[in-house]
Amino acid sequence: MVNTESENILYLFNSGSRDGYSENVFRTMFFPGGCCNEYRYRTPRNLSEGCLKQLSKLKEGASVVIIFIDRYADGGYRFIPLRQAKYCSRRREGDQVFFAVELGGWLSPMDLCGFNEKIRSTLGPKNLPRLTNGAPENKDDGYYAIIGPYVFDKTVAEDAAWTKTVDALFKTTCFRKEKNPLFLRCQMKDRKGGLLKCGPEKGFKLFEDKEYVVNLYYKVQKGTGDMSVEVSVDDTARLIGEGAFPINMASNSKAAKIRIKKHPDVSAGAITIDENNSQQRWQFTMTYYLGWQWWKYLTLLLLVLLFGLFSAISLDLTKFFSSAASQPAEWWNIMWNIGVFQSALVRFIAGILQLCVILGAIKLLGKKLL
Repeated sequence: MVNTESENILYLFNSGSRDGYSENVFRTMFFPGGCCNEYRYRTPRNLSEGCLKQLSKLKEGASVVIIFIDRYADGGYRFIPLRQAKYCSRRREGDQVFFAVELGGWLSPMDLCGFNEKIRSTLGPKNLPRLTNGAPENKDDGYYAIIGPYVFDKTVAEDAAWTKTVDALFKTTCFRKEKNPLFLRCQMKDRKGGLLKCGPEKGFKLFEDKEYVVNLYYKVQKGTGDMSVEVSVDDTARLIGEGAFPINMASNSKAAKIRIKKHPDVSAGAITIDENNSQQRWQFTMTYYLGWQWWKYLTLLLLVLLFGLFSAISLDLTKFFSSAASQPAEWWNIMWNIGVFQSALVRFIAGILQLCVILGAIKLLGKKLL
């Protein structure tokens, strides 16, 4: 996703210095590709006016790299890349600037030490965050949003990158072993195992009366009985089977099946994942919207046409037999009785077929039709 040739890559840094910032690290590591996430920075302390001027020229879809800073590492700040992303938008509220990005693939350098040397030499002149006055708590430590060139050499493949990054985060003070943090990674799949991509605005595109699987991958320092993950849905869907899972291993995967209701009252919904830990309690919400199923409306149109056709057949044949039965010829007396019977039979059959059409339409669209 990241344009390696670009000189205008937006680097967003997060040091997890407070709970709100550390929660955003969990969010960054959790959401599937395509989901939108926000990062906020205070001006002018952590975001220069020069960078803001550059951002005004940054186009939607520009490359973004999200990086965690270990403030308490030996020898100064240590940079741990988390993820690739695409720039969506920014907004300003007072002295805070919010960046909205579309999350992409996982990103981890093969040589983390070599990466740290290169990012310091490349972005250092742009006031890259650094240990200031020997105090990791010093907040006037540099700019946390910087535009610059690509600073990676060789990187690790997608899935392995997530695991490698989490292992590196475990070694930081912010996510030290005593806290035993629980990192989650989520994927949405259809019933056949196909991977679904999240849209940055509306979320996942799902369909009525279809089953989906919420795959959760987790990693902790030590699985204990006081940890669990619970998947829940709103009124537009229902869980199939168990939605709560204990965390009793250091790393594993869990799957929760959901089914979108056949006739939900609204066209959008949400899936909530609660992470329950003795040390932390995070909640992640993924939104979805219901896609338009064209075949339903095409079938409904066909049923309407059949209803009209059966009505026309009933009317025309009834007129024919009634006209024939009214003829004065003697020999037609016998046919008159037959005509009356056939006319009634045609109306009966056409009525049954019309009823079938109506029932089919009701089954197709349910209360939406009513």
